Amino acid sequence: MPLSSSYAESSNGSLASGYEALAAENYEQSFEIFSALVNQGSTEAHFSLALFYKNGWGQVESNPKRACELFSYAAKNGIPVAQQEYGYCIVHNHGVDISDKPQEWFKKAYNDGVYEAACDIGRLYLGTQWQQRNLPLAINWCKQAAQRSALKAQVTLGDIYANYSEVFNIEQAEFWYTQAINNDSGEAAYKLAKIYLRLIGQQQGGEDTANRALFLMELASSRFMEKAYEPTAKMYWKKLQSSATDGSALLAKSYLWAKAAHHVNPTAQATQFLAEVERELPTQWKTKLDSQVEEFIESKVR
Repeated sequence: MPLSSSYAESSNGSLASGYEALAAENYEQSFEIFSALVNQGSTEAHFSLALFYKNGWGQVESNPKRACELFSYAAKNGIPVAQQEYGYCIVHNHGVDISDKPQEWFKKAYNDGVYEAACDIGRLYLGTQWQQRNLPLAINWCKQAAQRSALKAQVTLGDIYANYSEVFNIEQAEFWYTQAINNDSGEAAYKLAKIYLRLIGQQQGGEDTANRALFLMELASSRFMEKAYEPTAKMYWKKLQSSATDGSALLAKSYLWAKAAHHVNPTAQATQFLAEVERELPTQWKTKLDSQVEEFIESKVR
């Protein structure tokens, strides 16, 4: 029996209210609205409520199995992103029907405009229980997504060309990581910096390569890649030791990133390195630099 127009209007109005509450980070109200709509059979509400259980928003504890139950309903009722999410549920075996195949759901999502899902298919060809390893097919599927500016696909292509000996191609890895960097990826900047550092370690790169590595590592840090903070600090510190000119800017950068690294991961090694840099730091600089680090850390939360 078809829904009445008055019910549809009411449902749409409630969905809008749920999204407004979510945008305002009023998680409790949003959760209540979407829960009520799920009980009324709203497909879109199933997807929205699944995100609560996936991400643990508000007071809702993360519950992958419950999220996947909701994603399953939304996927089977035609929501493309839910189809992709349900594919992930199958890959991670979160209480799903074991007869389901993730590639089928990824293909549905891709055909409905979720371009990243093409590379989800490609990743299955890196060697999984669903597909035998076939790197040309992995590359082909991921390129279909990457060429449509799908960020994760661009990073995955960089990974494949950088890490798999059968298709190793440093120029292709550099190309796809650069596409992802231009797409605001801190992860790609970090990975490309690591490649340049590896080349330097193998005596295959000079000062220009070192400068590119430092630029990219700091770019990754500025995009909140926490594992890049300490390498950035140490690269500036190393450059300071060999500098024949005024190294004030290099010293300040060393301290800023060493302080940030210590803040997020205060290991004994990080503490020791920070103390080493701090011994060289003019006392009058410290307050201002510490304030800059605090502002940076807080900006990630915002």
